[in-house]
Amino acid sequence: MPINYFFLLIPLLVSLSALPLTASAASDQERWFSFSFDNDIFAGTDGGYTNGLYVSWYDLPDSTLNIENTPWRYRLQMFLTGADDRGESVFTTNFGQSMITPTDITREVPDENDIPYAGLIFWQGSVLFGRGEVTDFATLFLGVVGPLSLAEQAQTFIHSVTGSDKPRGWDFQLHNEPLVSVRYGRFWQTVHRSIGNVEYDIVTGAQGGIGNFMSLLGADIYFRLGLKLDSSYSLLALSSGREINPTAHSGGWFVYAGAVAQYVFNNVLFDGNTFRDSPSVSREPWVNTYTAGVATSNKNWGISFSFSNSGGAHADDIGRQKYGSLTIVRRLQ
Repeated sequence: MPINYFFLLIPLLVSLSALPLTASAASDQERWFSFSFDNDIFAGTDGGYTNGLYVSWYDLPDSTLNIENTPWRYRLQMFLTGADDRGESVFTTNFGQSMITPTDITREVPDENDIPYAGLIFWQGSVLFGRGEVTDFATLFLGVVGPLSLAEQAQTFIHSVTGSDKPRGWDFQLHNEPLVSVRYGRFWQTVHRSIGNVEYDIVTGAQGGIGNFMSLLGADIYFRLGLKLDSSYSLLALSSGREINPTAHSGGWFVYAGAVAQYVFNNVLFDGNTFRDSPSVSREPWVNTYTAGVATSNKNWGISFSFSNSGGAHADDIGRQKYGSLTIVRRLQ
């Protein structure tokens, strides 16, 4: 499929993902939009998790929502989190494309002991339900891995613009396969203190997921320093799923560092296709990710940048993933 089709497809799917929560949503909810760009060029590498593009909407409804008047794409998540009018809910819709490649992308026949070529395109719908220092979240992931993701065309285009090496091994990418996963977790603002006019907090979390995309159990911990930390700690729940880069809110700012430990039972990007023979690579089930970043915002705009280093995905550490992520946020209403 020509690269032109890729750019025509994105606005269509993005428009479908941006549908409001209810018919009256235009008048009774706060809505934010974000664009995120992940790339290993920020880390000076080219291999492993190499590129990701994501657009997201955040809806903060003022009116009471329940399962009956909530769109189907959020009902499972509302059931899992128990979201109701006892707390504050955030609904996120995320559409994205990401890819991984071997270390040496100039080889026409990739090293069979390295990470396979794989691209995926996906939609995610999440619900966060906060009650003071506790936030539950649930995510439904629907996507496809394989040529339909258009990852080959996207990477070829980006590398032609940046003057990077042309990837030559995409003929060996994973086959087309629909992907479904569900993830649930809980995050706690365990510590929240002030030093003069500056706040700091410690946020901890636990989560699990199941599906043919990825199944895992994990634990998270983050330390932040900044302002208005209460209003943004819950968004850390989505960062380990690469759904968003953690953002500040309503004039807040913070710097942060964190670590995520996960036991990964299956990961289609490394294990290969579920029902067909395909390239794959051995990996360690324990994956550790270290991340650090900064975020700031005013009433209508926000920007954040983070750097992540993830290891343990590959038995020989070939699959260590280093990348930076830039997110720009805009309030729509």
